[in-house]
Amino acid sequence: MPAGGLVVLDAPHAAGDQKNRFQQERGLEAVHHVALRVENVQNAAKIWQNKNFKPLSERPLDYGSLTQWFLQNPAGQIIELIERRPGNNATFDCKNIAGLRLSEDKVSSQ
Repeated sequence: MPAGGLVVLDAPHAAGDQKNRFQQERGLEAVHHVALRVENVQNAAKIWQNKNFKPLSERPLDYGSLTQWFLQNPAGQIIELIERRPGNNATFDCKNIAGLRLSEDKVSSQ
């Protein structure tokens, strides 16, 4: 993509999971969330919280080379703040999947 952009396509993990329910409600063309690369997840989260986005977990998921935090507004729109350490271009870290699932569970219970 121009200017180094990245598009990640994601699919449901299992029938009935949060992404599967999202697709059932909004259709296959709906956008689940938008990831924004930031310099500092904590600082960026404060800015988005002032725009009425609420964190989906108590704190960011931080596994050393990658930090992620999902926030959602009252309309159901989700943003992912993602901070990568130098040399890391990953979109996720396998170690953070359990934490992401906890965020997913919180969304589904709302």
